[in-house]
Amino acid sequence: SMNDTLQQSLLSFMEDNKAFQEQMDNKTNSIVEELRTEIRKDLGKINSGLIGISERLHDSLSSIHDVKEDVLDTKSLVDKHNKSIVDLNTAKNMFVVDIAKVNDALTQEITKKDNEILELKAQISALAKMVEDLKKPCVCEDKHGCRP
Repeated sequence: SMNDTLQQSLLSFMEDNKAFQEQMDNKTNSIVEELRTEIRKDLGKINSGLIGISERLHDSLSSIHDVKEDVLDTKSLVDKHNKSIVDLNTAKNMFVVDIAKVNDALTQEITKKDNEILELKAQISALAKMVEDLKKPCVCEDKHGCRP
């Protein structure tokens, strides 16, 4: 009968629909699994990349720290060098002052010796005059007791 045929068609349609639905579910699940796998792979790559970046950043920080240490060491050496220059200049200035003092002392000593020489020359001249006077004959005819 017509009713049986309709029922049969409806049952057949429902079974086909159910099979189609299961097929769609299977495809959907399969696609979801593939996407999950791809996403996991991508996340793994991203994670590896981030770890690499992190390591490089760590290395860079380490290098920057080393450079900073080198800069501080160099600054320390420059400071020591500058202090040495200041110390040398101080020593040089003291040396110049000492030389000036020695020079003054020598100049005073030379002046003193020059004066002593002038005094000795005057004494020598006086003695020479006395000797010359002793050589002359007495004109007082020994009234003064000039002769022994």
